[in-house]
Amino acid sequence: MKHIKLKTVNLKSHPQLNEKWLQDIIADDPSIIGVGDVILKDKERIHIGAGRLDLLLQDADGHGRYEVEIQLGATDESHIIRTIEYWDIEKKKYPQYDHTAVIIAEDITSRFLNVIGLFNGFIPIIAIQVTAIETPEGIGLQFTKILDTVKLGYLGEQTKYLKFQNHFYLPSNLAITNIILVFGLMVVHVILRFVVLKKVHCASKYVYLKQTKQKKSSQAPSLMFLTMINAGVVIG
Repeated sequence: MKHIKLKTVNLKSHPQLNEKWLQDIIADDPSIIGVGDVILKDKERIHIGAGRLDLLLQDADGHGRYEVEIQLGATDESHIIRTIEYWDIEKKKYPQYDHTAVIIAEDITSRFLNVIGLFNGFIPIIAIQVTAIETPEGIGLQFTKILDTVKLGYLGEQTKYLKFQNHFYLPSNLAITNIILVFGLMVVHVILRFVVLKKVHCASKYVYLKQTKQKKSSQAPSLMFLTMINAGVVIG
């Protein structure tokens, strides 16, 4: 049997294929990402003040929903935060469903895989790596689940803490650093959003005051004319 070396395609640098193309492919057949028997519920779902959710998928039986964020290239902090933010918004709006955050990227880096892993168990999140493969018939897509959801269990009644050599278990320095990094990025994200909204509010207030001032100035001659009539002044 002859071995054929597959040629992969970098979607981020491709002149024709882009994130919209990948989004449409998944929307046409959501089952290809490998999260089960799912259907498309919504695409480019608008969240006021938070942006647009790329895809909202739902289990065929209607019990679970998946908030999907798509990224070309390697994962970065903004997309991770956005994925969790969309998951949180949808979960609060529709608590009757089981919600799962899903991030799809061409490269799930080890750094951000560790960061995403810290949330798993507390925030159900799935990380999927997509690889585009060029074939004579066209471009094929391979989806590999790098990180799956984890459900935390309970320790026994007699063992409330994990122990190792009579010492309580503490997270490693790397884990602590990653936690601080993620929460720091989330704080920066919130601050930047506040600054942008503040600027928009100030600009809107300036436009309103300017329009009000112009309106008053345009009404001034009319008010002066009415005042002259009331005072009995006759204009020849």
